[in-house]
Amino acid sequence: MNMLLYVSTYELLTRKLMSISFEQWDVSVTPTDLTKCFLTHIGDVSYHAGLSINVVLRSLSTLATFTYFMCSMSPALYVTSIGIALMHCAALNYVCKRYEAGSLKTQELRKGLDRLSQDFVNNYTSMRYLKLRDAHLRDCSDVLREMGDQATKEGYAYARMQFVSTFLPRALEITFIAAIMCNGLSQELWECMQYYHLLVDTVTQLKDVFLNMARNKEGLLLLDGYIAMDTPIKIPYKLALPSSGTLRFEDVTFAYPTRPQLEIWGSDRKLNLAFDLGDRIAIAAPSGTGKTTFIKLLMGFYPVSSGRITLNDTPLHMYSIEDSICVVPQDTIYFAQKTLRENLLFSTNKKSTKKTTQELEAILQRLGLDALIGNLDGNQAALSGGQRQRLAIAQAMISDAPIVVLDEPSSSLDKETANLVMRAMDEFLASKTVILITHDLEFIKDRNFKLINLEV
Repeated sequence: MNMLLYVSTYELLTRKLMSISFEQWDVSVTPTDLTKCFLTHIGDVSYHAGLSINVVLRSLSTLATFTYFMCSMSPALYVTSIGIALMHCAALNYVCKRYEAGSLKTQELRKGLDRLSQDFVNNYTSMRYLKLRDAHLRDCSDVLREMGDQATKEGYAYARMQFVSTFLPRALEITFIAAIMCNGLSQELWECMQYYHLLVDTVTQLKDVFLNMARNKEGLLLLDGYIAMDTPIKIPYKLALPSSGTLRFEDVTFAYPTRPQLEIWGSDRKLNLAFDLGDRIAIAAPSGTGKTTFIKLLMGFYPVSSGRITLNDTPLHMYSIEDSICVVPQDTIYFAQKTLRENLLFSTNKKSTKKTTQELEAILQRLGLDALIGNLDGNQAALSGGQRQRLAIAQAMISDAPIVVLDEPSSSLDKETANLVMRAMDEFLASKTVILITHDLEFIKDRNFKLINLEV
């Protein structure tokens, strides 16, 4: 039961982290606090859960030892005690080796979980952009289930070790009492005291179980209170994104909750723009004019201060918009512990098949990444900034999202490579709504893009 709680705690935290609003993230969450929460509170829960199992099994072993020897008192107990000692030495050697091996494996699993948690903390915004919530949760769940199984095995290994280590002292103690009784030296008071000592010692250990259960509850409450599930907008059902329609920003004003005095768009400068699904939009504006904020509002990460964002005159937040947009951020993500294929398919629900392999190879070839095609199942840790950026664009191309947002896709590319990327986009993103954010108008020159200026 406690091991199920152990695994469920990790999954609960991951789901809650992926569900909180950006307002809450900005106001109450820092990487340091989150890492402490992730590693400390959950570690406490898992520790006390394992300790509870150990206490219960140790108590049962004491009761079993007590019952066995009290039912078997005879002169042969001396020979029995010698046999117990020999078995104790052999069994203790065996269980100690098993426990040590399990501990080493648990340490490796914890390191893997630490890497996952650090990836999440350091790349939260980009992971939301790339729709990596489900993929990250799947990765966490795989590691957590393995950790849960291993924690169970390690708990039982530790319990076996404790059982063996306490078996001989208890056996000898009860043997001594039995010898006194068999030689007629026992008294009723002495018997009662010895029985009372053993029984109270066993029952007293059970108090640790109840204390650990309370600590488990306390740890879960800390996790539950640390990350709140409340979001600014709650609706029971979201509409599927239509294949056509007009998306409008109407008299939108906005300021970040942590900086309310610094308005991105205010009463003297409201955001008004419109475009149709299927259009190719280029947003050009200097730094600090709200290009990144525009993406976050489009994806519904924040509610607007005033005005509204609609699609076919329906509030945009009524649609499953976050699941319908694939964003290629300027700061791209590449998970070094994953293969190239896993990185490219991470944000999609596609499985690695012959068809997807052919699709990936075609995309990589169009993007000038031919050298990587032969190593899809290898690790590509040493990648240049331009290669990482093109791999992020490849993720968008293989994604099923109908809307693709590219934030400064040419920032790490030379002119020739940028033109190569544009030609690949013309081929693989022809049926999608493309929103291109750039300060380099040469990048979209002679291309069929509708130019929007956020300064207006």
